[in-house]
Amino acid sequence: MVIQPLVENAIYHAMELMDGDGEITINGYRTGDDIFIEVCDNGLGIPPEKLETLLLDAPEEPSKKGSGIGLKNVHQRIQLYYGTNYGLQIQSELDIGTTVRIHLPADDMPPGQSGPWKDQPKKEGPPNETV
Repeated sequence: MVIQPLVENAIYHAMELMDGDGEITINGYRTGDDIFIEVCDNGLGIPPEKLETLLLDAPEEPSKKGSGIGLKNVHQRIQLYYGTNYGLQIQSELDIGTTVRIHLPADDMPPGQSGPWKDQPKKEGPPNETV
């Protein structure tokens, strides 16, 4: 659910108006205690003034090409779950392309425990039941 909106964004925003062949690549790698997943395209790029505001909490005016909340939503979900050290990083150059990098922790968590609550005891009981 984290990569899909980024790939859809690249298809919809980067590839739609291209004259030549569009290319989207997805790369993943681990560096120490961090995992990075990159979605890169060779599209038109994002104007610098738009790039500065993409991940901010400020309300955004919808454009003809979308609501503007896809990247922001993914970024905020990652930060809510893992903390503000993680989330999205975006690099873009006009007429060159864009790279959206997902930054996640790589810590090994036991099954059934994840996120910032991993050190808390696991509650027993059926799913969706208040314990």
